[in-house]
Amino acid sequence: MAKTGVLVIGSNGHNLAEKCIDWGEDAYIGDYTFVIVNTVSLNKNILKKITEQSSDYFKNLRDQIVEVQTKRGLRLICITDKVIALDDSVTSDIKNLFREGKNKINNYSWCPVIPIFEETPGEKINRKNIKLKSKYVNLIKGWERLYLFQVDNTDIKFEKDDGRYFKAHPQYLITNEIDRAVAFELYWKVHKYYDYNIEIDSNGPILFLPKVDEVKRGIDLLLEDYCKEEEVAPRWVGDIHLPGEVEKLQLMKDIEEKIKTLEDHRDKIKLEFEGINEYKKLLYAKGEELEDIVEKSFKLFDIELKKFEAGYKEDRIFAEEDAKIPFEIRGKNAGLNETDLNQLTSRFADKPVSKKYKTRGVFVLNHFRQLKPEERKEAFHHNIIEKAKSWGVCLITTGTLFELVKTKLETEVLNRLKERLLNTIGTFSTSDINHPTR
Repeated sequence: MAKTGVLVIGSNGHNLAEKCIDWGEDAYIGDYTFVIVNTVSLNKNILKKITEQSSDYFKNLRDQIVEVQTKRGLRLICITDKVIALDDSVTSDIKNLFREGKNKINNYSWCPVIPIFEETPGEKINRKNIKLKSKYVNLIKGWERLYLFQVDNTDIKFEKDDGRYFKAHPQYLITNEIDRAVAFELYWKVHKYYDYNIEIDSNGPILFLPKVDEVKRGIDLLLEDYCKEEEVAPRWVGDIHLPGEVEKLQLMKDIEEKIKTLEDHRDKIKLEFEGINEYKKLLYAKGEELEDIVEKSFKLFDIELKKFEAGYKEDRIFAEEDAKIPFEIRGKNAGLNETDLNQLTSRFADKPVSKKYKTRGVFVLNHFRQLKPEERKEAFHHNIIEKAKSWGVCLITTGTLFELVKTKLETEVLNRLKERLLNTIGTFSTSDINHPTR
């Protein structure tokens, strides 16, 4: 007899499931309490065919899963395969594919969380520390990929959103012999940065299992293990207590409270860590990502940079009293050339000369950004420096700015840096960092 409330997607012929559907077929997820998804069967051809026929298919499936998980804790199991995407031009940078392009169609578009794997096949599983109680484990002969990280795909938006934070901490269920995850389970949450009372919780787990040789047989074993009918206890059983039961219940509550306190502290530390770690972008980023971290870095030194109004070309501008100093921010795989410098100096015509600051413009350059800082050639050739001096331009590398940030974070002392920087004509260096009162 079919088990009520179990749906299998991407695999047919399972007698213990209430319903089995192929990819592209519709089923209302709210009718089920347990879903098994065979991602292995969702190959690139099927993915392309489905999106051509119904561009919203995966989005609608994902939205239903999110709704049922958050309202009544839907359990979800995924037989995993490597991540594939229809846009081949961006798959070389897998992190950016999902961090910057949630609208990209891939074989995990149906899932609230997209797992990213390292394609590293292996055989030796740590069978002494398996936390997955299922016959499915007996079919696992090894693995094709290891867990790296996961990406938010919930698409949850808050009304009057002032920042959102996604977290999903996986529990490793099967590992290899150096404790890399072969199978893992996670719960996810989305909450607002500035209002921890507004939080959306999955309430139910998502379990990611490695592909096995006999996928259909594996799903049947999962149905046997997870979907057995159980006798529902009558209400009066709750009034009967065994020795130690009440004490154990209270102990569990106390431990859960401690865990919550530790999780809150960990999340706070994580945000602080990410805020500090972000400064490393000074050494490799380009474009808007570089502009944002340069702005954040200068803010440490009381140098407030702002974006210009529409119609202006400056990356950022410093405006204070009579000073309006443009900042050109650039990430390149080369040094500064005359054309780059001209883009900054050509904007001086409509900028008044400040009485307080001698510098008329600042060029911030992340040069040879694909190389380690110690391997980079010089950023500013002599002729470029001389031309910059003739125009009253300050030249600074993001490597120099990175060293300033390190000093600020370590000592919290860098007096008069704003005055020194904005009165520099030519190359700004860190030679007087150790003498902050100069």
